[in-house]
Amino acid sequence: MTRYSKGQGAGTGAAIFALFLSNAALAITPPPAPPSYAAYGPLRVCAPNFALTIAADEAVHASGDIVRTLGQTGALAVKYDGLDAGSSTWSTPRPVPGRSGWTMARLTSPTPDAGRTLMYAPLMLRDTDIRYALFAAGDDKPDLIVGASAFDGTVQDAQKLGGISLGAQPDSDACVKLAAALSDRDYARTQGAADEWAAIFPRDPESGPLFHCINGVGFPLGAADKIHRPWKSLGADGPLFIDRSGHGIKLEQRGGERIRQSDGASSGKHPVGWLRNTALSYHPSRGVGPPYAPAGVPEPARWSVDIDHEGYWKTGLAISFTAGDAAASGFAFVETLEIVDPEDTRCVR
Repeated sequence: MTRYSKGQGAGTGAAIFALFLSNAALAITPPPAPPSYAAYGPLRVCAPNFALTIAADEAVHASGDIVRTLGQTGALAVKYDGLDAGSSTWSTPRPVPGRSGWTMARLTSPTPDAGRTLMYAPLMLRDTDIRYALFAAGDDKPDLIVGASAFDGTVQDAQKLGGISLGAQPDSDACVKLAAALSDRDYARTQGAADEWAAIFPRDPESGPLFHCINGVGFPLGAADKIHRPWKSLGADGPLFIDRSGHGIKLEQRGGERIRQSDGASSGKHPVGWLRNTALSYHPSRGVGPPYAPAGVPEPARWSVDIDHEGYWKTGLAISFTAGDAAASGFAFVETLEIVDPEDTRCVR
């Protein structure tokens, strides 16, 4: 799988992603995240009381007791543990057509969160989201809490449960065991085809030509350029990774407000040229291998251009790219940026 490394030497794309992870670790973080697992389909993951089938154009992402399927057109989230019937409320259960013995009921209370996992995978399971409790035949306690981007609160939601199977699952090597994938990295890698990118990005980047917008800034990409954007179902602008002339460029919004024209006089000005607090920084390589890069791979030196910069976690748009010979491609990309209005019709996903 191409990860922005062509023309840069083996492992450079992985090094860029490792850099993204190591930078994020510098911030003050909440308590340690639950174990996670992600992989691309097609595959099937199993727990003792349910299974989830992931299609070839989807991915699975598990975080603690939440497992999600992610796709470009939709996503589904399942909470499968800590479902205390005494603290949850739901509407009157109704049969699920085509699912023998199943019933489902609209959840009317917050999603149970005894393990404090919702903060790490809240999508579709927030109090304001449409969620359902699923019951297997004869159960008076929910087997699963399910949310989906396609749910609209109508009876048709019963047809939008995707690849969920309820009930005891046979012990089969054809099914990735969720508990093992979360606790055993070797099993996750060998049996589960683990790939951390699957939690954020589709398997393959998109090719230009196209025009992309992020936090009030837009830019064109040519036919030879590629861009890796998050799954559309995540509803996220970034981070973005661009392969331009074989060189990797990363863009990320970090807590800053939307970049916009301040007045008519600024119309047509370049976002780097007129906004206050734009920072240009050079970052030398810090060495070879972890924690800065994969084992045996030197961390590349890099340039960063931070637009509307007020500290690491408050930057309107952060752009970084490899230094040295590759820097020319990065700076040429920066020159193509322009400020866009929210209604700009070129900003189409």
